[in-house]
Order: sequence, then structure tokens, then C-alpha cells
Amino acid sequence: MLATFTRHTNTMKPWWKYWVIVLLSAVALRTAASAQNSLIDSLAAQVQAAEPRQDTTFVLLLNELSYANWGTSPQRCVEYASRAAQIAERIGFPRGQAIAHTNMGWGWYMQGEYPKAMESYLRAQSIAEQLDTKVLFARVLQYKAIIYRLQKDPERAVKEHLRALDLMLAAHDSTYLGELLEDIGIDYRFLGNPVKGREFLFKALPYFERAYDSINICAIYAYVGECDFLLKEYEHSIQSHQYSLVMSSKIQFIRGLAFNFSRMAHVFNATGHSDSAVIYGLKAIPPAEQVRSRDQLREAYKALAVGYAGQKNFAKAYEYQERFTMLQDTLLSDNTRTNLALQQTDYEVQKRETQIHLLDKQNELRNVVILSFFGAILSLIVLLALMVNRSRLQRRSASALQATNSQIVRQKELLENSTTEIQQQNVEIHSQNQILTEQTLQLAAAFSELDAAHKRLIYQNQQLSDLNYEKNEFMGIAAHDLKNPLAAIQMTVSMLLRYRDKTSPEEIERKLGTILVVIERMTGIITNLLEVNALESGTMNLTPTAVDIAVLVEQIADDYRERAVSKGITIHVHAQTPTLYAFADKTAIIGVLENLISNALKYSPHERNVFLRVRISERGARVEVQDEGPGLSDEDKTKLFGKFARLSAQPTGSEHSTGLGLSIVKKLVEAMNGRVWCESELGQGATFVVELPVVEGVTTTE
Repeated sequence: MLATFTRHTNTMKPWWKYWVIVLLSAVALRTAASAQNSLIDSLAAQVQAAEPRQDTTFVLLLNELSYANWGTSPQRCVEYASRAAQIAERIGFPRGQAIAHTNMGWGWYMQGEYPKAMESYLRAQSIAEQLDTKVLFARVLQYKAIIYRLQKDPERAVKEHLRALDLMLAAHDSTYLGELLEDIGIDYRFLGNPVKGREFLFKALPYFERAYDSINICAIYAYVGECDFLLKEYEHSIQSHQYSLVMSSKIQFIRGLAFNFSRMAHVFNATGHSDSAVIYGLKAIPPAEQVRSRDQLREAYKALAVGYAGQKNFAKAYEYQERFTMLQDTLLSDNTRTNLALQQTDYEVQKRETQIHLLDKQNELRNVVILSFFGAILSLIVLLALMVNRSRLQRRSASALQATNSQIVRQKELLENSTTEIQQQNVEIHSQNQILTEQTLQLAAAFSELDAAHKRLIYQNQQLSDLNYEKNEFMGIAAHDLKNPLAAIQMTVSMLLRYRDKTSPEEIERKLGTILVVIERMTGIITNLLEVNALESGTMNLTPTAVDIAVLVEQIADDYRERAVSKGITIHVHAQTPTLYAFADKTAIIGVLENLISNALKYSPHERNVFLRVRISERGARVEVQDEGPGLSDEDKTKLFGKFARLSAQPTGSEHSTGLGLSIVKKLVEAMNGRVWCESELGQGATFVVELPVVEGVTTTE
């Protein structure tokens, strides 16, 4: 049957006539925009006039008004359909009830309430099966298939749609043929077959043009534009989206605006027009937010990330890439929850049907019991009558008495057979209850397993997000903090080689000194990166021994005094005892102290003081590094020891910072069973405190 339909409706236009079709359709678009609004107003007036009757005509009018509102106001679509379903059930109009549940499902679908939509479709399907109406049953299959497409199963969707098409053709009803052809075209687009998708979309177009159905005309041109895009016919794609965009604007089809703006941004990105891509990507965001379409928001963010990258605006590109990634993760999580909800809906419907079946069985049993009871009562009455009239019956012939006794025996046998049947049916009900209980437990276990998998997925996504962020930071350091010093070295060496005959020895020595400083800076960056990697991977081996930190602090202070003098800073060292042994890895504690002292000099203003104190505390050997810098805000304190932390305070001498130093300090101190913290008030400087275990028997006191 489908093959016959294809032969008779194979009206796919040759592509040299493509623009003739588009121009003719544009005329239909303008007419359809006003026709759609007129249709809604006309139906609303008819509903108001028919409301006092509350009959089947009123139910059908409510259903028509519900369907007319699905594109512009899905909330009103559900409202009218719900009212129609209630009235249809009250007056015993199952066909109107099935249509109402179908429309209600479509309204829920447009609002993103997919489990509610599926539940409405299943109710409509149950009623349609009882009525045995092919067209109505085909409509329900059509809308259920859209839910399958939403669940990323276009193959199942197209099979259901083709099944619905066979039913409609068998019923010789073309009322909804246009919508069905449109859905099949969209299915093929998602199956990666844009040629076949565009073919079915163009087959659907004349049906909507004749009906002045503006919303579906907008949808067809939007998906034709997508098929053109997949075929890399970018000029056709842009013009198709523009026609859909104009019509969506006229009829206030907000979802159509968001869809076409985001898709045009992708087309412009593909053709290298980054400026236009950014403009249309930004235009897609407000309508997508208005209708709460996270799918369209995701597409807009993706297009903007690519567009801004094409403009070399990498900050914006990174911002929208981050938004896209976060929304993609959210949608993945929501899709998982939606699939679980749809499965729960199927389970609830099956459970309800099983309960109804059991109730029917119980009613049948109850009727059998009642009949048996009345049969027994009747037998007793007959027996009593026989006893009352015993004297008279004795005068009757023996054959009459035997006939009566035979009748009593037959009644007894019937009663015994009824009792046996009741017992068998009770056993069957008990068995079905056990099966239902087992299925419930299996479903509960499956849901528990799915929930655990969902939680693991969230945790893994968070880990991947954190790793992606750290990777981006590492790449930023490699690209920025190492590239610039290398460029400086390259330029200086190039100048020395080019002008070595004209350069004095003093100037050469000065430039070589500059190169040495740059190399030291690069060495520090690479050392930090390697230390972080070693700490994170667990490959750094620490060997704690007895280390005299009082002497060590004095030595490191001497190493940094020259740098301090360059900024007019005075380093003061105070030790409670000449020697104080801590249990620590010497190389690691040197790295910790150098980091803290370097930071104190880096963030201290010129002509200030830095204080280094060594003493014994209740918990062990304690080193304090105090500066007179700007101090830390409450926000700074929350991220102080994090990797790649960027604080509000800035170096006072144009020094460089990777944001890794304090993170390394914390990990090294904790690896040596110590602890580190900061005491600071904004504008009052900062004091970093390190406490390490004391080596017993070696420590001296005053």
C-alpha cells in the first residue's frame, strides 16, 4: 500500500524549479498568517455559542480549538483538550474523548512534558482500539512516534509513522496526511538521509498550503533548510530559513524564531561568515529562553562559540563553549530522567490495565457466587415446599418422587461444580498476584540500578569537567606564560647575532642577564607544573628526616634579601630558639618556604617589611610569614589554596604568577603530615602559618 502511495504521489519537484516553488509558497505564507488567527477567533466564537448545549458538537469544537492553539499557545491547547475530555466522558462520547487525549498529548509535548504526553497518547490509543477507527488510531501512532524520535530512536519513529500512513491510506482519509508526511520527512532528516527527508517534506507542503496552516508551513521550510544544510546547499538553506523566519515573526511562532535563528547561525559558520553567525546566534537566545527551549539554547551557544572563534574573539568563544558544555550535560541528565519517567509511565499503564483485568475477573467470580447462592436458596425453598406437602406428595406416584430427587441431585452437582470453579479462579488470581509482585520487584531493582548509574554518570561528568578545566588552564599557561618568554629570548638572541659587531660587551652582558632572568622565570613555571603533576599522580616521593627549620629559614631569607632590597623591603627573622628540628622532607620544605617568602615580596608594596618567625607551638614546629600587603577578602580566602587561583591582589612589581604556588604548598605540607593556613584581614596584610611535626629529643627551648 505504501508503494502504491509513493507511485501516485511522487511529485518531488526538479531542482531547477526549486525557486518557483519557494516564491509560490511565500504567497501562501502571507495568506496563512492571517488565516491562522482568523481560524482561532472563529472557533472561539463557535465554542462560546455552543457552550450551553454541552453536547458532542461542543466537544468537537473544543477539540478543534485545542488543536488550532498547539503552536502559538500549547498551554491553552492542553486546557481546551482537558475540558473536552471531561465533557466527552460525562456524556459518553468515546471518539471525542480519544481526540481530546491526543490533542492534550501534543500540547504536553510542545511544553516539554514528555511523560505526560506519552500518558495521554496511551489513553487515546486504548480508546481508539476499542472504537476500531483506523484514522484515530493512526493519529495516536503518529504522535507516539514523535516521542520515540525525541528519545533518539528515529528508526523506531519512522517505522511507526509508516505504519500510521498505511492505516490512513487504507481508510482513504487524507485529513491528516500532510502532518504525517511532514513527520516522516523529519524522521529521515534525523536518520541522516536529507534527500529522502526533503522529498517527504515537499510532498507534505501542498496539504498545508491548501489549509492555510501557517505553523506547519513554517516548520516545513525550517526542516527543508536543515536538509539543504546537510547537503551543503548553503544558499538554499539560508533562503528556506529566511522564509520560515518571516512567517514565524508574523504569527508570533516563538519556537520557530529560535529554531531558524540558531540554524542560520550554523549555516553562516559553515560558509565562513562569522560576523553573521554571531548576529543570528545572539538573536536566537531571547526566543529560546522565552519558550524555555534548552535544545535551541544549546544550538545557539554552539554556533556562537564557533562564530566568536572565527572572529578571533577567543574569550567569548570560550565563554559560549562553556555554556554549551554545561547545557549539554544538563540535557543529557534530563534526557536520562525523561526516559526513566517514560518507562515509569509505561509501567503504570500496564499496572492499571492488569488491575482492571483482575477487577473484571473478580466481578465475574462474584456473579458466579451470587448465582450459586440464589440457586442454593431456590433449592432450599423447593425442599421446604416438598416437606410441607410431603403428605400430599406421598400420594403421588413413585416416578414423580424420583424425578424431584433427581432435580435436587442435579442442583447439588451444579453447586459443587460452581464451588470448584471458584476455587480454581482464586488460585489463578493468587498466581497472577505473585507474578505482578515479582515484576514490581524487578522493576524496582532496575530503577535502583538506573538511579545508581545516573549518579555515577553525574560524578564522572563532574570529574571530566574538572579535568577539562585544569587542562585548559595548563594549556593557557603553556600557550601564554611560556610563549612570551620564549619570544623574548628569541628576539634578544636574534638582535645579538645581527648586531654583535655594533654591540658593546656591557650591553651583551646586560642582555644575557635579561635572558637568564627570563629562563629562570620559565624554569619556575615548568617546575610548578611538574610538581603539580607529580603530586596529582602520586609519583613524588618524600623522605622526611630531622630538618633544622630555624637555620633553613635564615638561609632562605638571605637568598631573598637581594630581591627584597630591589623593592626597598626589609626582611626580619625572629627564631624562638637557635635550632628547631621538624620531621620533614628538606627539598619539600625549602619549596614551601620559598613559595611563601616569594609571595610575601611579590604582593608587598615598596618600602615595607616582611617578618619571618620560627617557634614551637602546641602542635609542633611553626613558621610564620607575615607581609604588609593588601590582605585578603572573604572571597579570596575561599579559593586561596586552589589550583590556578586568581586573587584580587596583584603583584606590586609586575612579577609573574601562575596561580599554582599555594596549591603546591598545601599539598606538600599535608604530604608531610603538617598543616598550613592564612590569617588576614582586607587592608591589614596577611600571615601564612606552617606547622610540622617536631622531632622529639632534638628540639631545644629557651
